[in-house]
Amino acid sequence: MAENRRDNRTWAIVLAGGDGRRLHQLSVGLDGRPVPKQYCGFGTGRSLLQRTLARAERVASADCVVTVVDRSHHSWWPAELDGQPLDNIMVQPANRGTAAGVLLPLVELWWRDPDATVVILPSDHGVRDEEVLGRALSHAVDEASRSSDEVVLLGMTPSSPETGYGWIVPDAHSADGQSRRVRYFFEKPDAGVAEALFLGGALWSSFLMAGRLGALLGLYRQALPQLLDAFLGSVRPRGTRPDAGDGGDALHSLYGNLDAADFSRHVLEAATERLRVMAVPPCGWSDLGTPERLAAFFTWMAPPSIVV
Repeated sequence: MAENRRDNRTWAIVLAGGDGRRLHQLSVGLDGRPVPKQYCGFGTGRSLLQRTLARAERVASADCVVTVVDRSHHSWWPAELDGQPLDNIMVQPANRGTAAGVLLPLVELWWRDPDATVVILPSDHGVRDEEVLGRALSHAVDEASRSSDEVVLLGMTPSSPETGYGWIVPDAHSADGQSRRVRYFFEKPDAGVAEALFLGGALWSSFLMAGRLGALLGLYRQALPQLLDAFLGSVRPRGTRPDAGDGGDALHSLYGNLDAADFSRHVLEAATERLRVMAVPPCGWSDLGTPERLAAFFTWMAPPSIVV
């Protein structure tokens, strides 16, 4: 059995607000319209979002799992999130990139539980061995909970010199299960650089991470202080409820004036001295961002379907 962590001081944030445009030719409904990939099961019975919610509950109790959704996806997420506390469903008025998508729930949780430890999970990943990843998530949460200013990233042990992923280059080796400081990131290298990264012990960047809430907000304070202040002035502890539409006039106004920003590029890469990375043993992880990765991942489970 996996080593599960169910601590009411640990919250899990599931990011489900993306549009998944690169997979629109595969993620279509019975009516032929594109469906965001996180709401698709690709012929396997469970959607990517449902799989991620189960992954989140390995490290947090069900009532401490928060899901970020996009208002334009309202026809899909109510059924997927049936039974989740309404105040744990955070509705973005619009998709303004991952920097805003991560910050919205962080600020909401700051009002609710400022001492919490938080784990962040995208909803578009495929994982073949959930037990291995679950143990790594628990180790990352345990380590992150002991640091007030550092965030622990989960780096995937690469199986090939992949050119379509971002890479994390860590400092010197450490004992198994321990994290290392992040030296730098390398986004989507060419084949020669990817080979050197692969042979040199770099890790695939997964966007999975854990940190104390103050440490995660500290990344924004360093990298995007104006964005942080804008959210602190607009998000209130009453929760962003689905039945409140876009979460209120202040949040709607904020999103109406936001430029899109990327969490990896504009936040993480600007604060590497606050980051550590923990290597995850091989677990069959894949970022299902292209039709080729999607087909390769689901071949072992069932042939991918073009119908949801």
